[in-house]
Amino acid sequence: MRTAASTLLCGTAAVARVEKRVPTEGEATDVDGTTIHYLLHVVGGKLKELEVYKDDSSRVLQHPDPDEVRVVVLG
Repeated sequence: MRTAASTLLCGTAAVARVEKRVPTEGEATDVDGTTIHYLLHVVGGKLKELEVYKDDSSRVLQHPDPDEVRVVVLG
């Protein structure tokens, strides 16, 4: 598996009141038809990590426009 790290910048100092580390998940379809998952990790109320993976563990070929990402609502 190949991983890459980048810095995430957030334009606010506000603290998110969340109960879980992954409060938001998004999905989109890559150009090969495989689902891409985006998990937003929040630790101590602050943005910590954006995890990106595909169902088949292959690399993302083309990230979608942000408007094409579907927010997943759990439970």
